[in-house]
Amino acid sequence: MRQYGPDVLDVADPLTRAYVAVCTAPPWQHRNPAGTGAAFRERLTADARRPGFRAVLSFGTDAEVDGFVTGWITEAPFRTERACGSVTERLGADRVDELLVGALEIDELGVRPGLAAPGWAAGCCPRRPAGRPAAGPGS
Repeated sequence: MRQYGPDVLDVADPLTRAYVAVCTAPPWQHRNPAGTGAAFRERLTADARRPGFRAVLSFGTDAEVDGFVTGWITEAPFRTERACGSVTERLGADRVDELLVGALEIDELGVRPGLAAPGWAAGCCPRRPAGRPAAGPGS
């Protein structure tokens, strides 16, 4: 496995091919591969510029990406769009600041169909950074 920051754009072609393989396989087989790849590439280009962006890629012997995870460090103040506002409502602002701000926020995670093995994602994603409190059971 190799770790990347903004330099993930250097391997954007094989990463995009892996993303398309994952995100057009069942149950998403109805998705258009070209459109799926173009949308991912656009998001990746923007996301790679985010503060704290990180990517971990696993390469096969053919130099293709077999698995990937991307994300970034959650910044303060915690966002309110999409489901983020309900997270703050449930946990409270103090717990959100304690548990989520400064933590790695996973955006994309995938393994090529047929290659998924138990524990792959766990190897890429630490359960929580050292020194951070647990969010709850199983964290």
